[in-house]
Amino acid sequence: MGKIHSDIYISVVMLVISISLTIMTFDMPEGPEKFPRIILFFLTIFSIYILATGIKKSLKNIDSDRKFINIKHPIISFILIFLYIFLIDKLGFFSSTSVFMIAFMLYYNIRNYITVALCLLGLNLFVYVLFVYQLNIQLPTGILF
Repeated sequence: MGKIHSDIYISVVMLVISISLTIMTFDMPEGPEKFPRIILFFLTIFSIYILATGIKKSLKNIDSDRKFINIKHPIISFILIFLYIFLIDKLGFFSSTSVFMIAFMLYYNIRNYITVALCLLGLNLFVYVLFVYQLNIQLPTGILF
């Protein structure tokens, strides 16, 4: 076995996260814990699949492209997501979602402002009607909304 393929590292991290979060669902009240467990079950299955394919790639000595140009978009996407999570408490859900959507769409070269505005309006309206109005869930409010 030559080099260890990068899929093995990724799958191990995903397995640790999914198992840790599954353990945390046992502290949740009965009923609401079902959906996270279903999602985490599928995450665990996909992690095991990625691990198996990574082992096969390692045995066949298939090298992965580890050039920065290949991982630039995922890294910037994760940075934008972490900034979004940080801004939710500071700006509020709807304000930070708007900032995130605009930044994300502009980064991925969606420059049609009508498309950006309609996506932003549609998402915020959908989330408001479903979660705030229909389900009566209080979303985080910050200094703006």
